Amino acid sequence: MTHDELKDLLGVNELLIVTREQIEQELETVLDLIDSGHSPILITADGKPDLLMFSWSDYKRRFSILYPPGELERVEEEMQRQKETQ
Repeated sequence: MTHDELKDLLGVNELLIVTREQIEQELETVLDLIDSGHSPILITADGKPDLLMFSWSDYKRRFSILYPPGELERVEEEMQRQKETQ
């Protein structure tokens, strides 16, 4: 599978691109972009593609089949517990 075919399969032909430095300096802005529908965002390092950052709902929609039944619900429960303790 070519790089372009993979991008088509994932539906990520046109991604917003941010650097690792931008993530460090403007995390809330990047998270707001993701929450407003720009998911995934491509994170680059040293000018090269490095990581994709997804919104939680987009990640679940795309990759939930990779998890055993109930696992994502357990993750969400733990995320909620973490929010409550902060």
